[in-house]
Amino acid sequence: MISYSFTKYADQELQKLPLETQKRIIKKIRFYIESGDPFYFAKSITDSKEKVYRFRIGDYRIFFDYKNNQILITKISPRPKAY
Repeated sequence: MISYSFTKYADQELQKLPLETQKRIIKKIRFYIESGDPFYFAKSITDSKEKVYRFRIGDYRIFFDYKNNQILITKISPRPKAY
């Protein structure tokens, strides 16, 4: 089963958001993972040197790496500032 975690930086970004937004992001990430194929909801970032993906959750972009059945969330950013 795929699990997920946050980098320290991504966790700090999440904590800065309003509580309702935090809950919505966590709920959606869990939904994507429990769907069985979270990559169905993800897009690959083409400009990156490494294989990086992103989820779109409302006005936020959730950037993550995937290794060994582990999604590591590296950045949470509002859409206008995401790229």
